Order: sequence, then C-alpha cells, then structure tokens
Amino acid sequence: MSEKVVEPALANLKQGDILEQPSTAGFNCSIPDGDIAVVSQTCDVRNKNREFVSVAPVIEIGKGDQSNIKKGRKPLFVPVGPSPNRAANLEEVHSVPRDVLVGCPIVGETVDYASGKEASVLSSRIGRAYSRAALPDEVNLVMQKFSTKLRDRYFKSSHIAEALDYLTDIRIGCQEWNQPGRELTLYYLLPAELLSSEDFIEVEWTWSTGKIHGLDPKQTQCQDLSFEKTAELICSNIGSDVSLGTKYALWEHYADHVYDQYLQSELNTEVASIHSEVVSALDFNYDQFIHTESLEFSALSYSSPRGE
Repeated sequence: MSEKVVEPALANLKQGDILEQPSTAGFNCSIPDGDIAVVSQTCDVRNKNREFVSVAPVIEIGKGDQSNIKKGRKPLFVPVGPSPNRAANLEEVHSVPRDVLVGCPIVGETVDYASGKEASVLSSRIGRAYSRAALPDEVNLVMQKFSTKLRDRYFKSSHIAEALDYLTDIRIGCQEWNQPGRELTLYYLLPAELLSSEDFIEVEWTWSTGKIHGLDPKQTQCQDLSFEKTAELICSNIGSDVSLGTKYALWEHYADHVYDQYLQSELNTEVASIHSEVVSALDFNYDQFIHTESLEFSALSYSSPRGE
C-alpha cells in the first residue's frame, strides 16, 4: 500500500489531518518539530485563494491530560488522530504557505470525511478554543462547584451521568454581566427529536403515574423523586410515548436537583439568583443563542466514552 501524501492544491487535505513535519527549505516560515495537525477549516484548506494554512504541533498526552481535556479544563488541547494519546496544541498555532504542505505524508486522520457529523463536531471543538467569552470572575466562582460536580458525575456510571448525554448543551445567560446582584439563567437544551416544543404540551396536563416506565405508583408527585431516580426515569422514558408534559416535568425536576445540590448554597451579593429553563431546540431562538454562553458540556460528547 503506497504512502498517502498531500495532493497538489491540497485537494485531499482536511481539518484534523496529521502530517509529518514538512520541509520549509525555500520558504520564509517556521514549523515546530514533529508531526503537525491541520487547524484550518477544510473549506479554507482547499480554497486556492487562501495563501496560508493554520497548523499546530501534535503532542503526546498522558492520562492526566486526557482526563482534563474530557472535563474541559484544557480547551486548547484538541484530541486528533486515532490514538487517544495525541492532541493538537492550539497554544502554538502556525500559519504556513500552502505549497509547504504539498507532498507531505499524511500519517493520521481525525475524521473520515471532510463533511458530516464528525467533521462538524471537530470544527466546533476547535472553534470553541477561540470563541469562548470569559465570564466574570464572580460568576465563575459561583459556578465552580456546579461545573466540577456535574463534570465529575459525567464520568461515573449513573443515570445522572447518562441523562447528561441527552443534552445538546447547557448555556448561561444574564441581563447584566458586570453589576452585582446578577440574575442568571441556565438553559438545558435538548434536541427536537427528544423534546418537542412546549407549545405542544397538553393543555390539561397533570402528573400521571400510569404511563411512566419504571415509576412506583405510590410516587404520585414529581417532587417525591430523588435526583438519581429522576434521572433514571428520564433515561427510561426519553424515547417513549410518555406525555410531553411529563418529559418537561422530569427534566425540570432534574434541573431543580442540580440547583439544590450545587448552586443554591453558592449564591451571594454578586450572583443573587439562578433560574433554570428546560428548552427544546425548536424553542431556543438565535437571539437567545448569541446572548448566552456555553458551559462546555457539549465538549463531553466529543471525548472518549465514560470509564475509559
């Protein structure tokens, strides 16, 4: 089998590909020693009008860094290639002339195709490293326990962790970020195929035990459920014919448990309140999106499965 190399005009090169260190002889540029990963988006890589391509050194990472990457604590380290032990170091990105890469051996690929779900996830993961807005220190302090505890939960075998997998994102918003007494809103976002618009909730909806898989008939109110039991019922009923109102009630109770255990005790004069909303992707509009920030829980789905 012949060695795969970068074709002229970079026609077969895509974001996330790993290359052997190319020769820069005759070019006025520098490239770090060792393998490099393509950081530029594939559409830019293959655009002949783009004179430069962004690349980053590929580094070896141990289990400690792997864990930190999974938990979002190393946002500038992006796993690349088939091995879990390698990452692109976005702290050290270089722009190199396109022609430098022509003929360079391709020694690894992060995604199989230039487009599709995998490519989109990788592009978003790299993009977040540059587009993350800094939350005020006062907000970070209040959210620290929430972030740490919920992320740690994710990597343990529990229904609480399993329920997190269904979320598209958790986003945070505030009307006035820079003033004490902040009133925050946490949005728990779910894809439309799992949670339809709340406009379709039954007008006369009431909590019913008859159609909820795994629920003890004696538990006649959602408020009687523990955190783990609430999460278990979410996992058992997320794809079932249980009523839409019940699905919202379970997720809202999940958010209430998060608030009670991880957030309420952290409130102070800087952050006065935190309100939670469970939202279908059908109801979360563009204005809400641009005025909120991701808490990076979406990055968990990009990482290796729990328990590795």
